[in-house]
Amino acid sequence: MATRNNTFILKRSNVVGKIPSLSGLTLGELALNTADAKLYTLYTAGSSGATEVRQVGWDSPDNYVTGGTYSNGTLTLNRQNGSVTVNGLLSADTYVTGFTYSNNNLTIQQNQGQSPLSVNISTMTGLTVNGTVSATTYAGETTNFGLSLDGQSGIISTGQKGYTIIPYNMTITGWNIVASPSGSCQFDVWKIASGSALPTVSNTITGSQKPILSNGYIATSTSVSGWTTTVTTGDIIGYNVDSASGITKVTLSINGTKR
Repeated sequence: MATRNNTFILKRSNVVGKIPSLSGLTLGELALNTADAKLYTLYTAGSSGATEVRQVGWDSPDNYVTGGTYSNGTLTLNRQNGSVTVNGLLSADTYVTGFTYSNNNLTIQQNQGQSPLSVNISTMTGLTVNGTVSATTYAGETTNFGLSLDGQSGIISTGQKGYTIIPYNMTITGWNIVASPSGSCQFDVWKIASGSALPTVSNTITGSQKPILSNGYIATSTSVSGWTTTVTTGDIIGYNVDSASGITKVTLSINGTKR
């Protein structure tokens, strides 16, 4: 009896990156991309009946994600074949502590007790995806910075008293002074952009509206029209006591909103 040699040739393409269309395959049929060494077939998702073209041996986009980076509200997922960028997540790196990715769902972990952000990435083709973030952003959130001084039973001395580096963008809206015992004091506030230098009196942001307490325990003001109210991430703030009498403890708080 003669031996018969049969050769089976699959539907095929030698174009890099080409994937068969839904209409180009029937259920159970295979298609081979010889340029990519990838095999494709139709996949039907259980009882839903949804059908799509899938690579044979492909489980989920997880197989292609190899790492990622986050900077200034943009997350880049590195893949074996290209990358995916998610824009518009957060305005401050401070709040992003990590992320996980599974089945097109990207979860971004935050600190400060904030809930994780969830973004659905439906296209893993190396294009830029502008994801919708399902969480409250930080713009408009109230915040403050400042310092507390303790004269150790002596009157608070005058002069420069310390520095703060601001970790977010904000707009100054007012200030508070709380002191003990009743007395008087006046502060000046200085600011310089991030770098190796420290602010001095030439960098004052208070104009003629310096925080001042006159013969009392508490002073509050929202009159900052003469101030430089814009503060940027990394700005260095300096505090100076211009004058003080009668008080041994005092706290200055500069109030504002994040932006």
